[in-house]
Amino acid sequence: MRTRLVVIAAIATLTGCLQPTEARVSSLSLAGRWQYSAQQNGESNTTLSGTMVIEQRAGAGFQGHLEVVARSSENGEARSFAGTLSGSATAANAVDFDVFLEPVARRHVAQLTGDLLTGTWVRVADDGLPASGSFSARRIQ
Repeated sequence: MRTRLVVIAAIATLTGCLQPTEARVSSLSLAGRWQYSAQQNGESNTTLSGTMVIEQRAGAGFQGHLEVVARSSENGEARSFAGTLSGSATAANAVDFDVFLEPVARRHVAQLTGDLLTGTWVRVADDGLPASGSFSARRIQ
């Protein structure tokens, strides 16, 4: 139980540190199709890969969807997931968005460099078991 609390506190601290600090309107364009890949660390090491489509909204907001295949590194089992996403970007190239592949959102915080998003994600389920990892997405259209 103590280990679980330490992990949750660490994730909360990491997420707080990575939040975009500017609230102004962004000139970043995230619209397009992105090749998405992520690593889930912890009890279940899993690699996710797929396609993310982003539609720009007014101001700094955006929305879209993500379709991925999750492959377990332990047994090679593959499962497909699809869900929606929404978030915002700042003028400082910071991007913050939630992906709903399951009932609990995966919070993504990243930096945009050219056509490459790189960052971390975190999810804390109702049962208190966190999942986290890194991700990247490269714009392909």
